[in-house]
Amino acid sequence: MRNIRKRLFALASVLHPIRLPNRILNRNGEILLHVGDIPIWDFPRMMRLIKKIRPEILVHTGDMVDNLKVSRKPEEVPAYKKYAKKLIKHIEKYATETYIVPGNNDLEDFLAESVTKTRIIPANTCIEIRGLPCLLCHRVLDIDGEAKFYFYGHGPTGDTHSFSENGKYYSNVFFAPAVLFPDSEEMIQLAGFKRRNFKK
Repeated sequence: MRNIRKRLFALASVLHPIRLPNRILNRNGEILLHVGDIPIWDFPRMMRLIKKIRPEILVHTGDMVDNLKVSRKPEEVPAYKKYAKKLIKHIEKYATETYIVPGNNDLEDFLAESVTKTRIIPANTCIEIRGLPCLLCHRVLDIDGEAKFYFYGHGPTGDTHSFSENGKYYSNVFFAPAVLFPDSEEMIQLAGFKRRNFKK
């Protein structure tokens, strides 16, 4: 079973080549990468994305191992711990500054014990990243505050926002990861990673 899983992971990496916009490849200044809600079968691609971008700042908005529902399936806790630890180690290796907002299917105490330089941020927290007001959350329905950049995931439920509206940006990682260039305050979705059609 393990060999089949490994082969599927390798196949996923081959089938999903990482193509990034020139704006990212020819970087001039820092990059913030927003990821989250990553199921095991998407780990190879997301880990390659993180390694390729090597962001100065990485924001993960919860559900470290999205397909393992540890909040209601205790038997999945050992697998969750294994994969969450692997992802945290990878994130901390390739990103300089990291933030994690635990999701409904995360073990917050375990995450706190597993990180070395990552900040664990409570949901619906507004923080300044490079002087920019950013609200970090897991679910859009929990957002209660004002910011210029909103980072969240969890799924489409209740999300009525366009990616950019009224001078604000709403990055729902369920639809696609996003990159923010703090110097220019420009934010883009990584189109090749879209999971669903997203209202523009």
